[in-house]
Amino acid sequence: ATSTTGEKLSNTYTDKDKKAYTAKTNQLAFFAKAADKFTVTAKVGDSESTATITVTDSFSDAMSKSSYYYDAVKWAKTNEISSGIGNNQFGVNKTVTRAEFVTWLYRYAQKANNIVGAKGDTSTLKFTDVSKDAYYAEAVAWASANGVVYGTTDTTFAPNAPVTRAQALTFVCRLAGKPDSGAIGEKDEATTQFTDVHSN
Repeated sequence: ATSTTGEKLSNTYTDKDKKAYTAKTNQLAFFAKAADKFTVTAKVGDSESTATITVTDSFSDAMSKSSYYYDAVKWAKTNEISSGIGNNQFGVNKTVTRAEFVTWLYRYAQKANNIVGAKGDTSTLKFTDVSKDAYYAEAVAWASANGVVYGTTDTTFAPNAPVTRAQALTFVCRLAGKPDSGAIGEKDEATTQFTDVHSN
């Protein structure tokens, strides 16, 4: 690597696991797991400068460890379940869409050994409101093929609609293998025994 003044810099550094990384021109290129720390030393001749780089383990709006969701959001970021809404924010108070929620389930399923983890085949999509180019298309195709979602109608998924508590729990139940807790309906708005849950 070369400094801004044209001098040669040491082109490698080692992390805590003794893994070496190579420097690019004028910068150190590295990859880190969440909550990891790196001490980087740049040398120019007989001079050197050391800096400690810390990779945060959660989103900037979910850093309070007293929050009930802290561990869940930290887990989601660490395991690449959610990449947030941008600018290192999770959007803790924002409403989750059906597309977002199914994408989270899809990413989790791909990482879990006991859950179907095949890639979604967008050529099998039956929902006319899901573009094959959408970021969630593969997730919806997978969820539909594996009986996790059935759509709001036979041909629509309503990706941008908010996911209701009833829908979210139904999706999780289906993903878990439909445990014996009563009938699970064939539409995402399926009724339950709760008096405040209706079919539309």
